[in-house]
Amino acid sequence: MSLTSILVHLDSTRSTESRLSLATGYAAKHGARLLAVYADEGGPHDAGGKIAALFREETARAGIDAEWQDVESQGVEADPVEALIHHAHTTDLVVIGQTHPDGGSIGVRHDLPERLILTSGRPVLIVPYAGEFTSCGERVLVCWKDGRESTRALHDALPILRRSHRVQLLRVLMARDGGTPAGLPPHLVSFLAGHGIKARPEEILAPDFPLGDLLLNHACEEGSDLLVMGAYGQAPNGRPVLGKTARHILRHMTLPVLMSH
Repeated sequence: MSLTSILVHLDSTRSTESRLSLATGYAAKHGARLLAVYADEGGPHDAGGKIAALFREETARAGIDAEWQDVESQGVEADPVEALIHHAHTTDLVVIGQTHPDGGSIGVRHDLPERLILTSGRPVLIVPYAGEFTSCGERVLVCWKDGRESTRALHDALPILRRSHRVQLLRVLMARDGGTPAGLPPHLVSFLAGHGIKARPEEILAPDFPLGDLLLNHACEEGSDLLVMGAYGQAPNGRPVLGKTARHILRHMTLPVLMSH
């Protein structure tokens, strides 16, 4: 398993250059093809041309196979998010930006991350809008909870984990649930070792404290530069939605996060 194609969403927001640098670095590191989809709502009319020039300059410098798609210039009347989802279906990794707290008045609507995570069928790497993140994945914190969501996220992250310098596998037990640390399943660590990944398992008992904040605090304390986690929740009507913790992370993230559904 390897990354052969990467999709990055670009727009006129200030964080787009950092996102482009990160995606270009990943493409160069993995020998992957990079597709940039420019979709912007509410930004300057001439922003697309400037970002396109920057994209071609950076990808040429990196020596990678690259393609530019401008949703608006192609006259596509469909929802820009739907255009991104369409391209995501044939890529190995999607790189997007965190929605700005102003509600996404510039870029693409605020529901972009959620819709891509739940409907694209691909792992989505979300980059915070604040800060500079031109690389990530050297020191990875993987959140584990027995079940489909964590399993999918772990498998989707394998190409990144194989090239990481440090991988921490974390399971959190909530005190209010009466859990007691019992150690992560040995076969989980063995599975990663079979892929050439040396993971450090850790299990912690958390106080009655929001899990999202605990994960972000732990990532900060460990010096992690990437958080990997599942994202699934379920509405009362059975419709798939983002879980409570995933929503919290998307609002308050302080480092890039890879989510899978």
